[in-house]
Amino acid sequence: MRVRTHKYDETLYAFEITQYKQCLGTLIPNSIGDMKRMKYVLDNDLPIDGFECNDGFGTVIHVKKKGPPN
Repeated sequence: MRVRTHKYDETLYAFEITQYKQCLGTLIPNSIGDMKRMKYVLDNDLPIDGFECNDGFGTVIHVKKKGPPN
């Protein structure tokens, strides 16, 4: 899984989550507190499966389990 940060507004960053070259969603914080919690979860490899992206489309991140190598 890969995480890229994008400047969202003057104080917040959004986190784009990709896995196997597919964008799973972009976590968009509502506040500095939300952003710090998201960063903590991502920095510590805590589970994000089921996180809502707050993108206005109802996107929910679904992380695929590691499968056997192709």
